[in-house]
Amino acid sequence: MCTMSVIPLDNGGWRALFNRDEQRARLPARRPEQRMCGDQLGLFPVDPSSNGTWIGKNNAGLAIALLNRNVHTASNWQRTKAPSPTVSRGTIIPHLLAGTSREQAEHHLQELPIERMPHFQLIILHAAHYVYWEWDGDEFAQKDCSPIQKPIHWSSSGLGDDLVRGPRAQRFNDIFRENPECLTAAQDAFHRDRTGQNSATWVNMTREDARTVSHTELFMDYTGQCSLTYAVVDESGQIHEMSHELAP
Repeated sequence: MCTMSVIPLDNGGWRALFNRDEQRARLPARRPEQRMCGDQLGLFPVDPSSNGTWIGKNNAGLAIALLNRNVHTASNWQRTKAPSPTVSRGTIIPHLLAGTSREQAEHHLQELPIERMPHFQLIILHAAHYVYWEWDGDEFAQKDCSPIQKPIHWSSSGLGDDLVRGPRAQRFNDIFRENPECLTAAQDAFHRDRTGQNSATWVNMTREDARTVSHTELFMDYTGQCSLTYAVVDESGQIHEMSHELAP
């Protein structure tokens, strides 16, 4: 359960936003902490359940985000349900942030016991490019590697990714079509969006057992400096003032 988007900036940098959706019963995450990842200094919010994270960056300008990959639906859940995992997905990003490039991060990715983890989507950003990896239980593969030249987004839902991908893609296209001259305003509007009758499909979502709980920004400027800012989202969907966490 999550939504991420990335937009290019006029100065050659990029901006990523990430809405984290979580079970209401799950412990709240800790605010971003600095941690050594190999020889690199990483910065990321911490999930207390795994002591890992879903989004982070390091002082080499490498940024990484992870979403769940839920291929099941109500009708095929038993057939596609992942085996009981023994390794948390939260360990992935701290391990990859030991790298200084996309290539090094992908090398570290191959070192992990992916087959023992729940399914996921992984986005690695560095310089002006992103790479997208997916583990769906049948195949672990790189699905895309492209320059960041236009807005792009990814979504997931514990009810099945297909439930939210259509509605969120439609809102993404509509909002960016309405704001062609200001991509940052469109991106902000998308991540605050609560349009539609089914609140489970909203980008800033809510349902009985889960809701959007945090909002993270990754910002890469023209010099290659990457910053991370983090905000808590309250019960009403309000994104509180973001706390700025900059690279050392």
